[in-house]
Amino acid sequence: SPQDVADIMESVYIVYHEHDQAVRTQEEQRDLRHAFHYDAIEYYCGMDSLTGLLTKMERLMSSASADDFSNGGMYAAISLPAFYSQYLGYYPELIAGREPYLAGLYRRVLRYMDGIPPGERRDTLFFYLRQLSYTFVETPHGVPFSEFLHRMMSRFAPEIYFHSQMVGRAAAALCGRIFDKEPAFFDGVASVAAAGGREAKREELARFALECGALHDVGKVNFVGLYSGRGRQWFEEEYQMSRLHPVTGSTLLTTRPSTRCYADVALGHHAWYNHSKGYPSAYRREACPARRLVDVIALVDWLENATHSAQCCTGISLTLEEAVAKALELEGTRFAPRVVGCLRQEGVPELLWEAFAQGKREAYGQMYARRKGQHAPNR
Repeated sequence: SPQDVADIMESVYIVYHEHDQAVRTQEEQRDLRHAFHYDAIEYYCGMDSLTGLLTKMERLMSSASADDFSNGGMYAAISLPAFYSQYLGYYPELIAGREPYLAGLYRRVLRYMDGIPPGERRDTLFFYLRQLSYTFVETPHGVPFSEFLHRMMSRFAPEIYFHSQMVGRAAAALCGRIFDKEPAFFDGVASVAAAGGREAKREELARFALECGALHDVGKVNFVGLYSGRGRQWFEEEYQMSRLHPVTGSTLLTTRPSTRCYADVALGHHAWYNHSKGYPSAYRREACPARRLVDVIALVDWLENATHSAQCCTGISLTLEEAVAKALELEGTRFAPRVVGCLRQEGVPELLWEAFAQGKREAYGQMYARRKGQHAPNR
């Protein structure tokens, strides 16, 4: 009954209050996890306002050590910001007054993420970062959600990061070749259509395609164990689990302004052109304004998986020539004819192959640069 709940909350509060008072009396360092629970109980018992709770959380998070990579340190540096962001997500009217603090908080999160020494509790930190990815509050002058995702994948899901960068680079190359022949082909993408002049449209298309590739598989961070294994092929149950990543990726991207425009690509890149197979059923190609860009990502993602990234999981291992021939066999069924037909043009398969290599080189270079600076003083 409501009275039972009230009695339980009151008894919990008494226990936490006595413990908190004992810590303060002995002048010990308050455990930040315990301190947050105590402050939250006061809020839920009606003894404090949400504004008061958020202010107390800010004090706790500001006192967290940037060099403490214990479980408690990770909780304070990443998990507490996730809870703080969740409250602001529930009550967005409170965000405006806390934008400067949020911007600084997420910058500290990025520095903490980059600063973890080798061999530390990476799985624990990655768990907390995924938690934060679902409550992250994006503000106009703060850290873009896209930057947070890029940094998280490069540090904790490198296989996914490499594949995504390779797909992005190849998608940009293929889009450029199609644009040369049909400049209006990708006008369904709002930012491309709005760009003034042919060269501006080409530049925006290249940027958009790169970012679509970089984020199309972000949903895989929820199943990273599937994609980092190297010992065997998947079981059928693991195939089924992997098919959830377009939905989780789309969910992540849709809820933030900087990534919303890429959500359709995350959702639709495994759907078949003729709807006979593929997943998920939630993607409807005809209703998607950016469907032609989705068609491009679908093709280059499949080509890269067939020739590079997914061989150990799927058992598929094709040469470039075999992959091109197989893709052309799927023209009009799995792949859009006007996109996959480009593979018949002279030099296009080689263009994509070099783009894959270029994307991989760039991804390794970016990761190396970040690793070199990971023990630099916090700036």
